[in-house]
Amino acid sequence: MAILCALLVTFEVEITAPGAMGQIRVESKTRPSNNHLVPPNFSSSDVNTVANPRTPPGDLQLNISWDGLDIHLNPYPYQVSADIYVDGIPSGYQVDPKDSTNIYLPSVVHAITLVVSYGSRISPPSRTIHSKVSFPKPAKVERGLPFGPPLFPSSTDPMLNCQGSGEILGDHPGWSSSTAVKLTVVTVDPNNFGIYWCPARAPFGAGVISFTVTATPDAITCETTDTYCLMPNTIDGKYFTIMATDRTGSYQGTTPVVPNSGLIESCTNLVNWCNVDAVNENYPTFGNLAPELLGDCTFAAVADWEEAYLGLTQSTSQIVAEFTRATGKKKNQLTNDEVFAFWQRYGIGDTFLKSANHISMDPVTLKNNLDMPINRDLIAQVELTAGENFAGYQMATSGYHWIVVDGYTPKGPVIITWGQILQMTWQQWNYDALNVWSITTK
Repeated sequence: MAILCALLVTFEVEITAPGAMGQIRVESKTRPSNNHLVPPNFSSSDVNTVANPRTPPGDLQLNISWDGLDIHLNPYPYQVSADIYVDGIPSGYQVDPKDSTNIYLPSVVHAITLVVSYGSRISPPSRTIHSKVSFPKPAKVERGLPFGPPLFPSSTDPMLNCQGSGEILGDHPGWSSSTAVKLTVVTVDPNNFGIYWCPARAPFGAGVISFTVTATPDAITCETTDTYCLMPNTIDGKYFTIMATDRTGSYQGTTPVVPNSGLIESCTNLVNWCNVDAVNENYPTFGNLAPELLGDCTFAAVADWEEAYLGLTQSTSQIVAEFTRATGKKKNQLTNDEVFAFWQRYGIGDTFLKSANHISMDPVTLKNNLDMPINRDLIAQVELTAGENFAGYQMATSGYHWIVVDGYTPKGPVIITWGQILQMTWQQWNYDALNVWSITTK
């Protein structure tokens, strides 16, 4: 839709007499015989309301078709596209001949018309078609509340003395010294450890403090706002680290990110709160994985978001062409602002950006936003380091990367990137995340 295609013109050339003054007759095989444009052919059967559970809350998905003909059922010159007007105002969307386009509008009745332009000529608007009434999409079905964190036997509680624990002057939540952490490991049963610690403080922090406990070497992670958690399937010989995070961030220290396989952790809301969509879906790579290495991770993430959130399967050739158009001849990576500006002005895939709003990156805020029906899927930017294992992939170089955050398990965020659905850990998220946006489209 956002790709501008060159019009193909065919000519016949005839030289009627040889010599210096030979006459040349140029005849266009497809030049229109009329000197005016008539309204496009458009009927009520060309506007359909689509029942799509991924449609943004409060919006209506319309599928608009056009046969490419005018009201006399004649084709227009060179198969030009028709501009879609909503309530008499250009929507920014077009529909190609013998094709259809999806657009998203507030759930009220709208007047839809088509207008064709060719050169300096603009057709009168088509017959006005009113979209069907759509009732607001029902709210997201809430999962059953978990029973709560696992209860440890009272005999395992170390009854820590936490007087004076916490950061005294820091900007982020933490502990004033390693001895103030008092991370204590107790055996609950032969296969599970209970972890206890003293609370962190953030005199200049903001928001709820959450704690991330990570086991080395297998990246078993516990994320909680309590000061204790159960580390399942852990045995003797594990090394545990803890990180405190709020909306201002965290003191990351020098503890390395523990690699994980990237496989989705199974979870149940009977014990832990989960928010995971179907994990067996495959997504196109959009040229963002070897051997293509186009480097369009930003546009690939937008296309992944459109499929995960709106249910739109985008064309790889269209996404690649739009990325090429955005970068021009510079062959440079785009900044975040440049991507959003292009998406808003020209569109990426079948959508135009309405807003990209920053949200806090801490696990509590991230999970709360993913649980909101209006969000469900977020776009994030992470910073990757050469040699790092990122959700099962070994990074060869350092740089920035865009992903879609599709949900979470107790282990960490569930993301979409490189054509796959992968599992991050909360420890890795706290280290790597740079920006997170909630997205709305027109």
